[in-house]
Amino acid sequence: MKVGTEELFYISAQGPLPGTQDNFWQMVWENKSDVIAMMTQEVERGRVKCHKYWPEKLDIPKETSRYQLHLDNYQMLGYFHIKVIKMVEKESGDVHFVKHLKFTTWPDHGTPHSSEQLVRFMRYMRAVHAKGPIVVHCSAGIGRAGVLICTDVILSLIEKDLSINVSGIVKEMRLQRHGMIQTKVSISGHSVEILPSDKSIYQ
Repeated sequence: MKVGTEELFYISAQGPLPGTQDNFWQMVWENKSDVIAMMTQEVERGRVKCHKYWPEKLDIPKETSRYQLHLDNYQMLGYFHIKVIKMVEKESGDVHFVKHLKFTTWPDHGTPHSSEQLVRFMRYMRAVHAKGPIVVHCSAGIGRAGVLICTDVILSLIEKDLSINVSGIVKEMRLQRHGMIQTKVSISGHSVEILPSDKSIYQ
């Protein structure tokens, strides 16, 4: 996504399932992505939305066909969780570190409980991102994931004091992935109204 002379890169993915988690981690490895932004809970409204594809304990790695995943460090904040995951490729022994960020206060078919929390989450996401496209996923990979990407682009435009065309951003996103940000209500309800009117939060 173009932001002035800069280009921001994302991968919008479906929430990994037991049969797709190996492919998900291979995608992260091959793209050298160092941030995963998870915008869903594992279970919502009694339905499984995403498999628990990350290691849960510091001393117990999670195995995939190609990689061993170690939980290197973690921190649980009030509205998002931070995990540092060390990926070790089994064949070569090569290592890649990934920051797994899970936003916890955005219900399915709803809006974030706090716009300020979402903005702070995205500012942290940007601060820890160093290389590769940011991997963003919810359950289907087009709703909340799409809104996060759109809002991140908007915040970047605000920070650079550039003009904002929300419908143009959404159109560009939909050209790259069909169905991004699913309805007109979602666009007005999320991408515009979730942005605080006080610009000091962006500074």
